[in-house]
Amino acid sequence: NITASRLGLKTERKVRVFSRQAYLSVNYFRKSGIVIKADPNTNVVKWIQEHKEAGDFDLTTVNWPDLLHIEQLVIDDKEPIRLEQEAFLRAVMDREFMPEVSVEEGLAALQCAEKILASVKKHKWHESIDYNT
Repeated sequence: NITASRLGLKTERKVRVFSRQAYLSVNYFRKSGIVIKADPNTNVVKWIQEHKEAGDFDLTTVNWPDLLHIEQLVIDDKEPIRLEQEAFLRAVMDREFMPEVSVEEGLAALQCAEKILASVKKHKWHESIDYNT
């Protein structure tokens, strides 16, 4: 599950990724991030989730930091898009240089982006917005 927004009230450059195995949050504006994983105790977390859904477990009794692997990330002060563009140009100009992303990975990323754009177009708001009021 990935959440993204191009419209916001504050300056933010944040990526959040949710999965059953982990949660990742990267804030490029603040140059920080966090990864939270449950893999050391996956069975315990699964047991808690099952009992929570059954309604026979009190979540306030769980010491979550003991069950989760939490890692703080430090983001380089470099601009990711600029680095990508520079690496692409270097790969084009210097045939000996191996790009960080293979052709197959690049194509997969492009196809993913096209699916996202198609989904955005498909799920437009039905009401028109009057920007003059």
